[in-house]
Amino acid sequence: MRWLGSISLPLRKFSVRLTRTPRQTPRLLQRIVGSDAGPWALIDVIWRTIFISLQYDRWLKRNALTATDITELRGLLSDLSYQPLISILMPVYNTDERWLCQALDSVQQQIYPHWELCVADDASTAPHVTAIIQQYQQTDSRIKLVRRPAQGHIAAASNSALELATGEYVALLDHDDVIAADALLEVARLLNRHPEADMIYSDEDKLDSNGHRIEPFFKPDWSPLLLFNINYITHFAVLRRQLVIDVEGFRHAYVGSQDHDLFLRVTAQTDRVFHIPKVLYSWRKAATSAALSADNKSYAQNASFRAVEDAIALRDGYATVTPGNYAPFIRVRYPVMGDPLVSLVVLVRDEKELAAAQAMIDRTDGRRCELIVVTRQAHLRRLQPSGSLHIVISKSGSRRALLQAGARAASGGYLLFADHPLRPVDPDWLTALLEYAQLPDVGCVGAKVLSKRHAVMAAGMALGIDERAEAVGVGIADVPQLIFYLNLKDAIREVSAVSAACMMVKAATFWQLGGFDHHFSDALYDADFCLRAGAHSLHTVFMPYARVVTPATNKPSTVSPEALALFQQRWHEVIASDPFYNPHLTRRRQDMRLRTD
Repeated sequence: MRWLGSISLPLRKFSVRLTRTPRQTPRLLQRIVGSDAGPWALIDVIWRTIFISLQYDRWLKRNALTATDITELRGLLSDLSYQPLISILMPVYNTDERWLCQALDSVQQQIYPHWELCVADDASTAPHVTAIIQQYQQTDSRIKLVRRPAQGHIAAASNSALELATGEYVALLDHDDVIAADALLEVARLLNRHPEADMIYSDEDKLDSNGHRIEPFFKPDWSPLLLFNINYITHFAVLRRQLVIDVEGFRHAYVGSQDHDLFLRVTAQTDRVFHIPKVLYSWRKAATSAALSADNKSYAQNASFRAVEDAIALRDGYATVTPGNYAPFIRVRYPVMGDPLVSLVVLVRDEKELAAAQAMIDRTDGRRCELIVVTRQAHLRRLQPSGSLHIVISKSGSRRALLQAGARAASGGYLLFADHPLRPVDPDWLTALLEYAQLPDVGCVGAKVLSKRHAVMAAGMALGIDERAEAVGVGIADVPQLIFYLNLKDAIREVSAVSAACMMVKAATFWQLGGFDHHFSDALYDADFCLRAGAHSLHTVFMPYARVVTPATNKPSTVSPEALALFQQRWHEVIASDPFYNPHLTRRRQDMRLRTD
């Protein structure tokens, strides 16, 4: 019966998450149970929350800093030729005494010694706040304090803390959160490798009311499109101080989303953004915290909308900013230029699949498209009607060659590849793909591919899984998950590759890059093409608002030893470290569980 005890804590975490969000819970449960996946989706959410919670508890024990570790890390200080002063900005207001002390302790326990803590008390009415900070000041001259005469809220208080700062870099720390003992050391180590860095961020987790570390957020490397969708950077963020000053610091009009607004303005000036794939920050889930529920700070969502609109205008772009599928996600939509023809290149095996391919057109709203059906079955030619359906007969045995044959018969400015007939869930799925495929710096755009029971079959691809490229998010119910990084399946973002199960590319780009490489037959041709596009500075984008259902199973495609060896030789650097797939996630499965090896 030991297993009962091992799942009791995750079950309590799941219960607390729901019961402490009374406004959000009914909507969340309705969204999950009322989804196309039905009650199975709720079972999936509960199971994954418990499973990853148990995994993370073990992960924490495995990665906990011991006294020996800390001693060894202190020994690394002498190897750092560059040891900049880092100013930690901490706005405070009526902070709980326990949490304030824990935040201050976490700074004083830093292995890296070259820091200053700049505290701005936003006119707290609780007398213990100033008293506690002054006590810490008496024992540590690196702690600075300014008390504001009147409450100005978090943006004004953050600017007051910024005025105290003298370091080359500033780090952001909320008054009730904590940073790991090696947080600043890891920042300094990165700066010694990349002194050009203008912004640095890390992975993070949360602290529940009992002080348990839960809900890790293992992030991708720098992803500009993802930052438009959501403030995924959040904590632990370190920025070059002069750059923060140049963009005029924190803006009061964006209170609740002042950090998101700052990151968007800073990254309009620089792309020298680096990610430390370590959990260096723990965000406290107080009863009224946005860490607990986006409903608690709905004004923050509104501020994020305005911040993203400003950021797009700052980059000389035009787009419509709308709510995402659920809070706190945002959706950025670009107007499709002109009325381009899209060629749907679809593989079919029989008359039933031919009918399913034709139904794709019926389920598509408002887009000019032609259907190129590619098959090995010559007898299907007699079924070709007039109009926008063209049947291409090919004797080739590989999916790659069949898709290539269909592309040669296409006349559209955009190619949509599908290795099976698909059932679109969203009528504007082609428009959603086109919005990003048309952008000049985008090569490929992939849809969210679902199974018949609306579990994810592909939410982009990741490199290094089984030492090759595989779809990720497989098996996860297409509903909001309580472990946040699983919800990257719902965000527009850069990925290393997308699956030819549903992939759009400009026809001109496809042929300029030589199409799919003939060395790959039934697998890896799509990943290889995306990576070749990336080598030409073209991004690959995952589009979750283009949902399609595939009849395919999740059985991995067979790869010849020769093709696998070529793929590994050609792309060994990115296979070893996919920038958009966190190194703490598994390389043995496709469901984004934690890595255990």
